Amino acid sequence: MELHVMNSVRQSLDNNQPLSCQALASLRSLVINPTTSDSTLSSVLDALTRSVQLSRDSVILHHTLKLLTDLATRRPHLSPFALDLLRSDSLFSSVSPRLVGESLSALLSLTSTGNDIDAARFVSLCLGPSVSLRLCLLRNAERLVVRESVLLAVFLGFTRDPFPYVRKEALDGLVKLCKNGDFDDRDVIEGCYCRAVELLRDTENYVRSAAVHAVKYSVLEVCEWGKLLVISSQDGNKQDLSDAVFIQLGSMVRDMSIEVRLETFNALGKIGLISEDILLQTLCKKVLGTNKDKIYKPMEGLDISASAVAGAFIHGLEDEFSEP
Repeated sequence: MELHVMNSVRQSLDNNQPLSCQALASLRSLVINPTTSDSTLSSVLDALTRSVQLSRDSVILHHTLKLLTDLATRRPHLSPFALDLLRSDSLFSSVSPRLVGESLSALLSLTSTGNDIDAARFVSLCLGPSVSLRLCLLRNAERLVVRESVLLAVFLGFTRDPFPYVRKEALDGLVKLCKNGDFDDRDVIEGCYCRAVELLRDTENYVRSAAVHAVKYSVLEVCEWGKLLVISSQDGNKQDLSDAVFIQLGSMVRDMSIEVRLETFNALGKIGLISEDILLQTLCKKVLGTNKDKIYKPMEGLDISASAVAGAFIHGLEDEFSEP
């Protein structure tokens, strides 16, 4: 049976014809048969490689992709070769966004890390028309081997995407990148922080919630890591920065979304370096005399008044919703 199937496959490929669905089904019977010899399976992989190069039919490529996934799953010793084919231009350069998405999903399902993808291809796919593919790329960016500088530009750019779920994924990715990467450039951190502050006024609840998370991590961590907006030795500036972040977050305690309010209070509770007069202001709805004209400037072009946090703690106690 193995010889008959492979002879039929070779005849088709020798005529520069891609494999038909019927031929792929025959090859699959060999792949799932535990008694098929390794030499035959290697020939199957060679045939699939040749067929992928010849075919432009998305249906044929779809079935080829499924067969490659089965081959890599059932025969681990052939998995590296199948993965190389999954990364090929024939699959990732397809005009079908669905096929590209399936190729990416298969690649991610078969490996946990180390998925090399060309930076230009990654950016090109993100800029494509498929929103679901864009979401998949942004959500799994840390599992793809793409330069951090490229990811930074992509994440920042897509925080302005018209689709809210894309904005959220881009912002979440930006937070992870800044936490795990080695970004100590002040201009980069200021840009990330300013963008997160803008998204605190986003129309979608889950984007605002992600923005609260981003503001907390992209600036507050300066106090702990000494990396982002100020140098750790600048103690006076650290105090002002921490107060500014606290006030910026405190302005969200009256958000219409309970999820955003809850995320805000969780974030406020993790800030440990706050001036006494700012803390007292959260207990008083009336602006205290010492805070009436107090303006904080965490960075150039971004001013915030201490009055924004007036009564924040009291508002939380009075909230009509009960959350653990």
